[in-house]
Amino acid sequence: MRLSWNEIRTRAANFAREWDGEGYEKGQTQLFYRDFFEVFGVPVRRVASFEEPVKNLGDKRGFIDLFWKGVLLIEQKSLGRDLKKAKTQALNYFPGLKDSELPRFILLSDFQSFELYDLEEDEELHISLADLPKHIEKFGFVIGVERRKFKDQGRTVRYSLAGYVRRRAFDPLRAPHLSVEQRGTRQGGRSLRDRRNDLQEIFAMRDLRVRPCARRASRSKGCSH
Repeated sequence: MRLSWNEIRTRAANFAREWDGEGYEKGQTQLFYRDFFEVFGVPVRRVASFEEPVKNLGDKRGFIDLFWKGVLLIEQKSLGRDLKKAKTQALNYFPGLKDSELPRFILLSDFQSFELYDLEEDEELHISLADLPKHIEKFGFVIGVERRKFKDQGRTVRYSLAGYVRRRAFDPLRAPHLSVEQRGTRQGGRSLRDRRNDLQEIFAMRDLRVRPCARRASRSKGCSH
């Protein structure tokens, strides 16, 4: 039986107190997320894996700190480390993942703070560990509760960031904005380097708040930003 939100908030408050002041990546990450998932009554190893290997550029292999295929990718750092670098590191894993494995959520943390990115809704949350109980419903996907917005009430339709990432940047046959050489062949597909460059370009667009409009809108009055 799923826990009530009141029980989950109580557990989140206990979790925040127990982990206050902690922050050693190498020795505490797995314990931290074991306790984090227990806030929701979910054993972490039933849904995710630690140190998931993934192919990076060239012959190098990386290891995702925690990976729930198709749902969540976590990059953890020690307390005080730069989470901007953690975000770059997390995004660099995407080209090495299968389309079906691409996560909807990216979570970055240094134990005392969280940055949650919802790639489907193009939203982000920056909170401290102490404020986790106040925002715990943002993590409802852990128990299968997802909040979706339907922003289109008029004529303009916009692709979500994740839709653009998942359905175009990682599919050579659905990337009309790329040249034939960039797309690769039906047999060979595209290189990891090309796919990573696409992802970086898309996130740059997101940071500038520039989003590609759907064809239906562009055929009528053009894109509105």
